[in-house]
Amino acid sequence: MRKHKGRIMCLVLLVLLLFTLPGCSGKEDKTKQGLTEKIISEDIQPGNLFVIKTEKGYYYYKYAQEVPAFCYVDVATGKEIYLCNKPECKHDGNSFCIASNKRYKIDQFCLYSGRIFATAVEETDTQYLWKLLAIALDGSEMSEIATYMTMDKSAEEKGGQMPMLYGGWLPIHRNKVFISVKANDKWDLDDTAQYGTAILDLDTRKVSYLDEEPLSRNNVPVSGIRAYGDYIYYCRREGRKTVLHQYCVQDGTEESCKLQPGFLGVYLILDEDNIMYKRSEANTLYLYHPSTGGTEEAKKLPDVTLQFSDGYSLPTSFDIAALMTDGTYIYAIQQSVDILETDKESSEENLQSVSKERNIYVMDRDLKEVVMVNVGPLFPEGLDDSMLYSSRLGNWSFLGEEIYALLYENTEAGQTSMIYKCNRSDLLEGKPEFKFIYSKQ
Repeated sequence: MRKHKGRIMCLVLLVLLLFTLPGCSGKEDKTKQGLTEKIISEDIQPGNLFVIKTEKGYYYYKYAQEVPAFCYVDVATGKEIYLCNKPECKHDGNSFCIASNKRYKIDQFCLYSGRIFATAVEETDTQYLWKLLAIALDGSEMSEIATYMTMDKSAEEKGGQMPMLYGGWLPIHRNKVFISVKANDKWDLDDTAQYGTAILDLDTRKVSYLDEEPLSRNNVPVSGIRAYGDYIYYCRREGRKTVLHQYCVQDGTEESCKLQPGFLGVYLILDEDNIMYKRSEANTLYLYHPSTGGTEEAKKLPDVTLQFSDGYSLPTSFDIAALMTDGTYIYAIQQSVDILETDKESSEENLQSVSKERNIYVMDRDLKEVVMVNVGPLFPEGLDDSMLYSSRLGNWSFLGEEIYALLYENTEAGQTSMIYKCNRSDLLEGKPEFKFIYSKQ
């Protein structure tokens, strides 16, 4: 009898051991494991905006599909792969899939400290929970770093409020995470929007907010977030003005920069004492020096001559829509201009776009001209390239010797993002060739 009892106990222990081993079915929740080592403090990666690029491939999140998921394109094979290394996983949204876990609705994301960080919303029976996740680059682990905001579902019953996903780039600088938060009614009407900005310290996991209320209709959303040295910079509308602020990551103090009137949110941090910005004058750049509070005119960009098919030409100012840098060169992106003419062969007055002015003006750090290139005609017809030439960050990514451009293709199935790449050396020679890399719906 004792022998039988001993065998039964051995079998029980063996079964328990099997179900606790890594990789066994269903019992392992990787969201609770791993990635607990110290997060190394780094500077922001300004080039890695919409293209998260490493030696292995290009990482991104596929929103518009039945089961949204993190994926990457392997550089060696060009194959798209789900970011999950669980054997035989169907990536169908199950709770143990790193790539497609339906437990979370993914929002912003970025590459930082050797892993992917992403904001996400988890819905429970009573609350919405805004969380920051960390994901291993090989898809082996995912963990919750912190919950930085909550919303009681009773608010949804009263006013229909629910979390809205921004999507796109997540700014992290020296272990401070700047997170833009939005809640709206189910119809996503602008006059029902609530905004908030959370600041999460990755060392202490403590959360603070830019405003007195974490989420409110009275809060003003931030835009144009950049970082350099001990400061994170961002823009806010204050009445009729756009004001540039700087937040110190060391002590949490915040102050506004005294820029000249006419600042519209287009700016670039060159270093801690040189902030380049555009005023309402279309083609003039200014430099602001925080140490003295002074501003000086820095550069007038040349006029652009628009050419029409009948030989008529029209000089126009280089209207600066965005300023970017790759650390070596400065790129001024021109506001897009379509030259439209009447189709003379048609009896109807149809306007035909005969050319696209999409100029990039490149300067060195001394603001000397390197090249000016019209890249508009270089992209295929039928693609929506308007967002390339706006003040919104993230439509251009500068990663060393590579430049990436994000365009859109509108189809019946939805909007598809089209990624193109050129070599920086070719652009600097005035002969860029943009090649298609991959698309994501």
